[in-house]
Amino acid sequence: MINSYFEFLGLDVDKKTIITVIGSGGKTTVISEMAQEAVKNGKTALIMTTTKIYIPKDNNALTIFNGIILEEIRPKKPSIIYGGRLDSNFEKLTGFCNQDLNKICQNPCIDFIFIEGDGSAGRPIKAHRDYEPVVPDYSDLLIAVMGLNALNQEINAKNVHRVNDFIHRIKKEMNRKISSDDMVDIIIHSEGYFKIRCKKNYLIFNQLNEGNFQNFKYMKNRLLQEAVFIDGIEGRLEKK
Repeated sequence: MINSYFEFLGLDVDKKTIITVIGSGGKTTVISEMAQEAVKNGKTALIMTTTKIYIPKDNNALTIFNGIILEEIRPKKPSIIYGGRLDSNFEKLTGFCNQDLNKICQNPCIDFIFIEGDGSAGRPIKAHRDYEPVVPDYSDLLIAVMGLNALNQEINAKNVHRVNDFIHRIKKEMNRKISSDDMVDIIIHSEGYFKIRCKKNYLIFNQLNEGNFQNFKYMKNRLLQEAVFIDGIEGRLEKK
């Protein structure tokens, strides 16, 4: 189980690191907790997206809509900053263009940058379309997240994001129950969660509890044998 993201990922507190997080069933939570851990270590964390994320309402975070400000900002104390353009409904942040992102990432006063690289519409499991995830090539780490609460749920649009792509890839019929093997199969599929990789790649199973712990162990053991490109696999305990 994850007690410290920095320990799990082998992060050097004093080394600027850019992390892209993709997948389903807990990306926003994982990113928020990593940013909070960065601040506890005396560092400033910037959270951005290549898709869309809701404007934060907690975390005491600063939200900045201007890329030039993010390029030049000099926080006086360790902070969590959200950066992005405001969408037309004034509800979500959208991503900056690659050129602006690259300049922002070079700001020496931002220590850790967390980028959300895809969406899942709140579902615990998903299939990726050909245009996603969007992983900037200057990312140091990639983290894929999957919700263990997908286990034993029916395969349908309510539980699976991009369900038609999902059933095509795992070769299973609609409305069947999602098994541990289905979850592993979509992770290791050539068009699955790690279709794009970084120098270091990690997997986090969210919503770990007593009821799904044996499934988690089975999936972790299978992945350790079949997915040698994954540098670390761990579970995040379900919060009660």
